[in-house]
Amino acid sequence: MWMRSEMKIGIRFGGDRGQYKLIESNIYRSIVTGLVSTIANQRPSFQPEAINDDHKSMSQDIIFDAVSNYF
Repeated sequence: MWMRSEMKIGIRFGGDRGQYKLIESNIYRSIVTGLVSTIANQRPSFQPEAINDDHKSMSQDIIFDAVSNYF
């Protein structure tokens, strides 16, 4: 289904006596491509938050924010 280039939608009959309608559609590639482009184009942004309110924790919070923005 992934490597097919044409957009094919069709209805076939299946079952012992043809009582089922089997719908074949090739939209899997467009769905996956759309998801990958949406996920890959968004840059993750981390916002550090210090749990403690002492000076050491707050300074580590500022340093981590600068380092994470750099990389």
